[in-house]
Amino acid sequence: MFTQPTTLRFLLHKTDGQIQEISKSWRTTFVIGRRSQSGPQVNDIFLDDAQASCRHCRLFLSHDEGIWMVEDMGSIHGTRLQGKPVLQPTPLPYHVWLRVGATHILFLDVSGENMGEIPPLPEIFWPSSLGSLDEAATVLVEKSPSSASMEETCRAAISGVPTMCSEHASESITLLPEVKNHDKPLSIKEIFGDFGQHVLSYPLFQLFLEREYLDLLSVRKLLEQTQLGHTTFFYALATSRSLRFVDAMFQLTADHLEMELISDELSLANQAISTNWLSFNRAETMGLVMLKPLSSAQNRYATLDPFDLTARDWVVQCGGKPATPILVYPDIFFSTLRHLKNRTDGETKEIGLSIDITLEEELQILEQVGEVDIPQMVNYLLHRAHLQMASDIHIEPTEESLLIRMRVDGLLHEEMTLPRAFHPEVVSRLKIMARLDVAEKRRPQDGRIGVMIRNHSIDIRVSSYPTVFGEKFVLRLLDRHALRPTIESLKMNDRDFTLLKEKLNAPNGLILISGPTGSGKTTTLYSCLSAIDKDRKNVLTVEDPVEYRLKGVHQMQVNSKIGLDFASGLRTILRQDPDIIMVGEIRDKETAGMAVQAALTGHLVFSTIHAKDTIGVITRLLELGVEPYLLASAISLSIAQRLIRLNCHNCKVPINGALVLRSLKVNEGIGEDRLQALGIQIDPNLDYIQGSGCPSCRNTGYKGRQPVFEIFEINEAARELILDKKQFNSNRLREIAAENGMTSLMAHGEHLVLDELTTFSELIRVMGEKG
Repeated sequence: MFTQPTTLRFLLHKTDGQIQEISKSWRTTFVIGRRSQSGPQVNDIFLDDAQASCRHCRLFLSHDEGIWMVEDMGSIHGTRLQGKPVLQPTPLPYHVWLRVGATHILFLDVSGENMGEIPPLPEIFWPSSLGSLDEAATVLVEKSPSSASMEETCRAAISGVPTMCSEHASESITLLPEVKNHDKPLSIKEIFGDFGQHVLSYPLFQLFLEREYLDLLSVRKLLEQTQLGHTTFFYALATSRSLRFVDAMFQLTADHLEMELISDELSLANQAISTNWLSFNRAETMGLVMLKPLSSAQNRYATLDPFDLTARDWVVQCGGKPATPILVYPDIFFSTLRHLKNRTDGETKEIGLSIDITLEEELQILEQVGEVDIPQMVNYLLHRAHLQMASDIHIEPTEESLLIRMRVDGLLHEEMTLPRAFHPEVVSRLKIMARLDVAEKRRPQDGRIGVMIRNHSIDIRVSSYPTVFGEKFVLRLLDRHALRPTIESLKMNDRDFTLLKEKLNAPNGLILISGPTGSGKTTTLYSCLSAIDKDRKNVLTVEDPVEYRLKGVHQMQVNSKIGLDFASGLRTILRQDPDIIMVGEIRDKETAGMAVQAALTGHLVFSTIHAKDTIGVITRLLELGVEPYLLASAISLSIAQRLIRLNCHNCKVPINGALVLRSLKVNEGIGEDRLQALGIQIDPNLDYIQGSGCPSCRNTGYKGRQPVFEIFEINEAARELILDKKQFNSNRLREIAAENGMTSLMAHGEHLVLDELTTFSELIRVMGEKG
């Protein structure tokens, strides 16, 4: 017979190594999450943990079985039970460690009489939680599989490697002597050597370990890389492919050192310069690149290792003046340098037009619009769109004026209004640049312009559209060498990230991505391709157009003029001995059937399809005529996504939930019934975050976007339902997906709201309707 106690007890092992015991009055559900910085708190257990979500997970009593369960609530970093991810409601035994963010929680015996012996943590934790570095070294020794591997993996680094900070600049690193006796505990110095001991004692790396960006085993691997690669520890960290929180560590480093951080490719490309002693080719291998100086008395350089004093001295010596290091994200550094060093004379000739407008020229154009010549005005519009990271430029004739609008973060914004007399000349200039028929004004035309804007190769797709007031033009801007996306940059939750990685490593299968136009489907496709080992696999694509250029991927562009469509392109690809196939879009029965057949014959196939959500992907393929038995066998993953605008960091402010409800009802006509239909719950007692509007975000309150996902793994229950034509029902398929742990688009979006990244108004704008 289950006896209900009056209180329940928890033991919190916090990120600073302290242990806190708390008691809670008896309840059947406990919500655990990060303490919000604004407004009243609604969670039952608060964590001062940056890696925990606002509502991270919940513990609840299963009345059917009379046992406690733990359920992740779609958190960003996931919930782990004894080191294993919680992907669905899971039984929670007493005296078992539950990891929430970077905090470990122990659910104690409900009797409260005897806490008993505290079980060890399931993973190697930061040394302060163990008492000392020597005790941490003992744990490492105990976990080593054999003496041989211990001797091999514990050698620190070689002498001559640049050290980590100025007071150790003259130290050399000695090889660890052979370890022959493991009966007694080894010290950190014996395991990691002098250099490793210094790394672990440095305050910044203590922060890395405390926040679990690194653990001691990953530190040991990085030290091995410094030995094998004759490089610095921080450069090894920056170039590691196995670490997930590299960007977070660089942000923490910049904050810790109060150092400027370059966080976007455009900023680095605009500032990077090549010198006769540090070319772009050499800069990539050295991990630093020179920047345009701000004054004649001092140089600047972007670096991956702010502690590399040897490199700093070399820059000072070669440049002949003091030098200031500026930190840069590794992905930004390498992608920008690939673009800069791969530029050739042939590419420059192909582009044909270089645009570089100074701030003074911009102000002069705005002050004297009526006197600016048309080529300069068109160049200004292209330049302005690139600076604002606009995806499209709309040139729209009206009865009285020429309206210029730009699409930024998915929404159109009015940029400027020109006199109506400008329209014929602007149109003629665009037609000449895009090699269109200048005399033809009655039929739509399509063309292309290649330009170089601030060292960026921009491919512009031009489309004309005859209206009663004249030709309307839309220009789509594509950066040829834009930042190569990765699956880490998609910011999925742990469950979805693990699932996608698993399917990317599968030998075959069909992975489909759905969403409306402009929802980031192509970026997700390229992110998947970037995670594949292209050295050992033959990767081919057919796209319309080729938006990113990936090294090691053979890309083909659709050309309707010669009859090269997706179906014919895919038919050709299948004769090229492919391992991985990417089809830009499935539009018809023929392309769908060939993609399914390719997946069944041992290929991994990626594509996009227009559907409302993951369930709609299945129904859409069935509507196109794909046989259920083929579809059930071929499809492995269905992904739906949307792009959500993020709150502007410069003007975000707290707003009470009651005001949010009132604003939605008054300004957007969204009442409680609609919110309930959408599955949105807004707590009137909780404060939320939204942007108030500032010049940085064009007074919208939003700046930048982030994808939200729902990912449906096709399991056996789903396959059986797809095969049953008579009993197939999309609602039942949705229930199967939910039972399998799928986080819906709306649920993912709500977690971004609770994590203070976006607003309910933005969710409703993007999602539109239930599902």
